[in-house]
Amino acid sequence: MSGPTIRNGGIIGAQNAPTPTMTGGVWTIDDISAATLSSSWPTLVTPTIQALVVGGGAGGGSTRGAGGGAGGVCVALAYPVVRGKTYSVTVGGGGAGGVSSAGSTGSDSVMDTIIAKGGGAGASGGGTGQTGGNGGCGGGTGGGVSTAYGGTSTQTSGPYHAGYGASAAGVACGGGPSYPSTGGAGASGAPAVITFNGTAGGSGIYSAITGTNTCYGGGGGGSSGDYQGSAGGDGGGGVGGASPSGGNGGAGSANTGGGGGGGGGGSGPNAPYGNGGAGGSGIVVIAYPATFPALSSTTGSPTVTTVGGMRIYKWTGNGSFTV
Repeated sequence: MSGPTIRNGGIIGAQNAPTPTMTGGVWTIDDISAATLSSSWPTLVTPTIQALVVGGGAGGGSTRGAGGGAGGVCVALAYPVVRGKTYSVTVGGGGAGGVSSAGSTGSDSVMDTIIAKGGGAGASGGGTGQTGGNGGCGGGTGGGVSTAYGGTSTQTSGPYHAGYGASAAGVACGGGPSYPSTGGAGASGAPAVITFNGTAGGSGIYSAITGTNTCYGGGGGGSSGDYQGSAGGDGGGGVGGASPSGGNGGAGSANTGGGGGGGGGGSGPNAPYGNGGAGGSGIVVIAYPATFPALSSTTGSPTVTTVGGMRIYKWTGNGSFTV
C-alpha cells in the first residue's frame, strides 16, 4: 500500500497549486486553496448571483391626468448561472408623457428568465375620465368620472419576482388622477373615489444590492384639482402637475422605473392644460461575492464596483455578460 500523497497546495506557503480533482465530489482544504489561488469558479458548485431587474415606468396622462404606473420590480437572491454561458440584459425605457392624451406604457427589462414589466399608462382626464393602463404597475384613472378603474398590474409573482410597489391601500404603484375623481392605480381594480385632489403615487420596493439601500418603482403622482399636484411615490415617481395653471407632470427618475406625474388642468375652456410627465427608465443589477473572479466578459458598459465584499455590475442600457 502506498503512503499518503503530499500535495503542494496548502493554505500556508502554497506554490504552483494543482487544479483540484475533487474526487467523489468532496472538497479538501487543498482543493479549496487551489481553486482560490487559480481564481476559478468551483467546478462542482453551481454559482449563483443576486439580481435586481426593474422595468421602465409609464408616462402620466394629460389634462387633469393620472400618474403613470411604475415598472415592475424583480429581485433574485440566489439566481443560478452557468460558467461559460452568456446572458443578455435588456433595460426598459420609460414611456412618454401624454400630450392631450393618456401616457405611454413603459418597456420591459429582462435578465435571462427574469422579466420586469413596464408600467401601465396613466390615463388622461379630459372631462370624461379614462381607465388606467395595465402594466408592471397599473396606471391611475383619469379625472372626470367616478366609475373609472385603475389599471391592473401584470407583474406576476414567482421565485424571482418580488412584486411591485403598493400604496397603503394595497393598490399597486401609479398615482391617482385629478379632480373630480381619484382612483386606484394598480392591481386592485377598485372603483375610483370622488375627491378634490389627486392621490400620491404608491411607494416602491427597497433594495441594497448596489451597496446603498435604494427604492425603485414608485408610482407617478396624480394632478390636483387645485394648486399643487400630488407627490410622486417613493422610488422615483414624478410629481403631479398643478391646477388650475395647467402645470406639466414631473418625470419619473431615470433608472428607478418611476412613473411620470399626471398633467394639471385649467379652470376654463381656454385655460392651459398640462402634459403628463415621462416615465423613468429601468435598471438591471447583478452582484456576487468578490471572492469569485470577475465576469469573463461584458457588453453594454456596465458600472462595476466592489462594496461590502460584493462584486456589483450595474446596467443602465442593453448589454450582456458571460460568467
